[in-house]
Amino acid sequence: MLRLIYTSHARPALSAASLPALVEHWRRHNAVHDITGLLVHAHEAFLQILEGPDAAVGELFSEIRKDSRHTRLRLLCREYADERIFPGWNMGLICQTPEAAPQDDLADMADAGLFNPGGSQAMELARLFLAGHGGDAAGGR
Repeated sequence: MLRLIYTSHARPALSAASLPALVEHWRRHNAVHDITGLLVHAHEAFLQILEGPDAAVGELFSEIRKDSRHTRLRLLCREYADERIFPGWNMGLICQTPEAAPQDDLADMADAGLFNPGGSQAMELARLFLAGHGGDAAGGR
């Protein structure tokens, strides 16, 4: 199984208000292609963790790279893993912006068993990302 972690910034055409509809679209896509992961959106910046079959994740990342709504895309990690961090989550969403309240937070996800405790490094990366972009993952509503 392939795992990718990347960051990017949203172009003005991508508003926080349009994010829920996009997430629903990609959740359906990911379910069909056996992809799981987490999308973190904080003040026009994104961090995403994608995991699943090599070809499916690679194809999705190619689409993301071509998507004009993203800029400054930076691949942080490309690794193969035996276990998923997000086994039951087609696309978890944490949205920390002035326009939208958080959809989920990391503590709620942990409490619900939505990520593998072995993925604590990726979850810590998500926490650091939020802290660096003005959000607080542990209850920062």
